[in-house]
Amino acid sequence: MLLPKNQLFLHYVEEHERAWGKHDYKGRPTLSQLMKAKVVGFWVVPGNGATFRMYVTIHSSFKELERFINNKFWEHKTSLPSLKLSKVFIAQQEVKITGVKILFDKSE
Repeated sequence: MLLPKNQLFLHYVEEHERAWGKHDYKGRPTLSQLMKAKVVGFWVVPGNGATFRMYVTIHSSFKELERFINNKFWEHKTSLPSLKLSKVFIAQQEVKITGVKILFDKSE
């Protein structure tokens, strides 16, 4: 098992595991998958202060995470409830999203 390179990543993984325990949600990764994943996204349900549970998605690349976000935003193809991206880790190191770019093209 990989040792976390970043204590913040480990903290979020532990919080996720404690909050969900043996409960499940569709697509929930195992602890082993979380620790081995290249890209991990932590998501929260906006305005849900009573029961704070993060959802986690794992991805093989940042591009895959980008596609997941695009599908969620444009096509609503994900099985997760309405979520807000809270933290992203690549190789267990936190990265910050510094911008979003939406491209437009003329309709035919």
